[in-house]
Amino acid sequence: MPTNDSLSIDCAPIEGGYSRLIVSGAAGSGSEGNIHGQQIRHAIRDLIGRENPPGIVVDCRKLEYRFGNYMGGALLGKGFPRQRMCVLAQGETLRCLRSLWGVSGLNALIPVFDDESEAVEYVSRDIE
Repeated sequence: MPTNDSLSIDCAPIEGGYSRLIVSGAAGSGSEGNIHGQQIRHAIRDLIGRENPPGIVVDCRKLEYRFGNYMGGALLGKGFPRQRMCVLAQGETLRCLRSLWGVSGLNALIPVFDDESEAVEYVSRDIE
C-alpha cells in the first residue's frame, strides 16, 4: 500500500454540537504509520481546543489502514478532556481496527462502528 507523509484530515459538524473528524489517505503500517498517528492526535487536540465538542466521531471510512498500534495511541492522547469518542470505519480498515481493538481492549474505551447512525448515537449519549 503506498503511503505519504500526511493524511487528509477535515472536520464537519454533527447536529447537537458534536464533531466528525474525517481521516482519509493511506496510512503506513507499523512504525511507518507513527507520523499518521501523530497527525490524528494533533487534529483531535486542535478540534478540542477550537470547539470543545462533547463527542467526536473519528471517521476512517476513507482511510487505508492495515496495521499499527499508533491508531490506538492517537485516540488515547494524553491531555484529552473527557470527550466521548468512537471510530467509524468500513472494509479492510474496519477489520484491521477491530482486530487491534480486540487484542488491546480499546473497544471498552473507544468503540469501533461500521454504522454511522450507531456512531453518532454513541457520541451523543450522556457520559455517566
